[in-house]
Amino acid sequence: MVGDSGTSKTGAVHHYYKCASAKRHKGCDKKSVKKDWIENLVVNHTIKVVMDDELIDTIADRILDLLSQENTKIPQLQAKLKEVDGYISNILDAIQQGLFNTSAKKRLDELEQTKAEI
Repeated sequence: MVGDSGTSKTGAVHHYYKCASAKRHKGCDKKSVKKDWIENLVVNHTIKVVMDDELIDTIADRILDLLSQENTKIPQLQAKLKEVDGYISNILDAIQQGLFNTSAKKRLDELEQTKAEI
């Protein structure tokens, strides 16, 4: 169904829903329904489904389970970042001592890229 509206002889605008096929004159004989009536029906049904105590308890339990699970990815990333920072520091120390070449530059660029990704 699609939203539609019309103006009465008095100039009042009326909103309603109508079958999309009927709107295009494709043979559907479903009558139009008032917008307020069907929207209230949908909202009330949705509230009835969502506000079920058992469903709310199930959702709350699942959220608590997710929150209680330790996130192991963050500590792994922190360790990897510390390792990469150490490598970068070592290369910078070598550069300060005058040991600079294209391989060191390439490796430094790779480590900087890895650090940015982490």
